[in-house]
Amino acid sequence: MTPPPPPAGHLPSGMVLPPIAERTVPQVLVDAAHRTPGRVALLDRTASLTYGQVWDVARRRAAALLDVVGAGGRVLTMTDNTVDGALTWLGLASGGMVEVPVNTAYRGAVLARQIQDSAATAAVVEAEYLERFLDAAEGTAVRTVVVRGRGRPGSGGITVADGNLLDDASLPAALPPVTGTDPMALMYTSGTTGRSKGVVVTQAHAYTYGAPQLLGAAGPEDTAMVVLPLFHVGGQWAGAYNALIAGGAAYIAPRFAGETFWEEAREHGCTYALLVVAMAQYLHQQPRRSDDADNTFTRLFVAPVLREAEEFAARFDVEIGTGYGSTEAGTVFTADFGKARPGGCGWPRPELETRIVDAEDHPLPDGETGELVVRTSEPAIMMREYLGLPDETAQAWRGGWYHTGDAMYVDSDGQYVYVDRLGDAIRRRGENVPSADVESVLNAHPAVFECAVVGVAGESEHEVLAAVVLRPGHELDRTDLIVWAAERLPHFMVPRYLRVVDELERTPSGKIRKRPLREYGVSDAWDREAADVHVSRRGVRIGGS
Repeated sequence: MTPPPPPAGHLPSGMVLPPIAERTVPQVLVDAAHRTPGRVALLDRTASLTYGQVWDVARRRAAALLDVVGAGGRVLTMTDNTVDGALTWLGLASGGMVEVPVNTAYRGAVLARQIQDSAATAAVVEAEYLERFLDAAEGTAVRTVVVRGRGRPGSGGITVADGNLLDDASLPAALPPVTGTDPMALMYTSGTTGRSKGVVVTQAHAYTYGAPQLLGAAGPEDTAMVVLPLFHVGGQWAGAYNALIAGGAAYIAPRFAGETFWEEAREHGCTYALLVVAMAQYLHQQPRRSDDADNTFTRLFVAPVLREAEEFAARFDVEIGTGYGSTEAGTVFTADFGKARPGGCGWPRPELETRIVDAEDHPLPDGETGELVVRTSEPAIMMREYLGLPDETAQAWRGGWYHTGDAMYVDSDGQYVYVDRLGDAIRRRGENVPSADVESVLNAHPAVFECAVVGVAGESEHEVLAAVVLRPGHELDRTDLIVWAAERLPHFMVPRYLRVVDELERTPSGKIRKRPLREYGVSDAWDREAADVHVSRRGVRIGGS
């Protein structure tokens, strides 16, 4: 059933959220289609659709895919950052089906594992990825693949359908009822600490994650620039969905392109964007230009906040906001634009209860570091389960609190401050070594573009290793970097090992994967002890000096 027209003046306002039942994609789209049918909703480099057109296309796609999998059916999507890709997930959500977004870089065993684990029976795939998708889907539950672009006949019991069927105007547009507690997506975690898991999320979970009433970001007059991939919650929910809920527009960029970022934004009139910190760092490290402040942006949401936030904001004449969240917990903390500071994650949203606890789950006082745990009286706005993993689900939800695995503390102003992933915590000489603190110091060195710090096995305890990416055209004097760090860090935090790398492996959301660095260990790394560079409470000693 098509949702009824909204009442007059039905707009997000302040911190007011609609009832859980109404936090759905079809309700958002029908509201906007009745309110501002001619307002541009989605655009990319080749297409532009109004809210009225988006709702029409989403209904057609919903009807077409319902004909394939039925209400509640799971559909894999391996699509690019385009308006067309966005319309597919909007159609699935509008028809009460479950979207399973796939990283477009996946192939082989990694891709096959996600297809198999999801138990999806259908997929929508770009022609470019069809061959490797079909190879990986062999022997799984997939029976129909809709190909966007030129495809080929299927095999192995899989039917390959032409993508035109998604836009068949002859299909009935009546849709099943959808409510906020219905499952909407199976989103796979980034896998920073192990194999990725499928998170079952509801319509209300996705809405609340991206809600501008909580996240801020887009407003009705804004055009958001979406540079994160749509197969990730940051691109799909905090990017495109945030703008749609607000009644604004979402420009969907193919990817983040640092060299043309500002020009691309000017071309499409973008006023807001969500960036991961590596993107903001890249922009800030480019040569200064006289027109840096002459851009269309008014606000940038950067997570986490780059250390030069104040300088960045002044240079580009923007306000910076930030927040913290996860696929499982949604958006937990936000800091208003202009109030974000390095290290800070913001303050809790109203519907959540948060604590910092020790290893036995005992609450810790403000200022002490422990694990962040979260719970809510509204179960539909957080993770329902890890698909097919009851033990992992129970472990994550032990004691009725979702355990984030992130180490934090509460500052004097009540703001939550991120310290590290618990799995990345380093213990050296009886002291905790927050990798973020060490990284911040090393990243400030003139030759360093970015780095990642991990604990590696030593003779009797953890040792600190830093993997460093250099700025273009720079070379690194390793001893100089150790002296730099020793002048700015406690002696026990100064890295023993340094490795210069071309790039750091990242998750689709831009987070650095540290597990491979730990597993690789100190092989081929420079060892300051072996180089006769010694750090103690008294400072740095080089050789016999």
